[in-house]
Amino acid sequence: MLMDLEEEFSRRGNFQRVYPLASNVKFYEKFFELKRYQNLLVSAYLTAPEYVRNSLLRKYKRVYNSEV
Repeated sequence: MLMDLEEEFSRRGNFQRVYPLASNVKFYEKFFELKRYQNLLVSAYLTAPEYVRNSLLRKYKRVYNSEV
């Protein structure tokens, strides 16, 4: 899920992401009826220090099949 988040962000072009951002993810939490695992995961990821996020991305880097 975090890889999807990063990939979508990298394809945004000239658009700006409105949510989720590290600066607003905690604020918008209160508007969700349920606390879902994915939302908590994204919140923790976005608010983590940059070196932690980079470490996770390197560790779990996706490998695509170029033959497909």
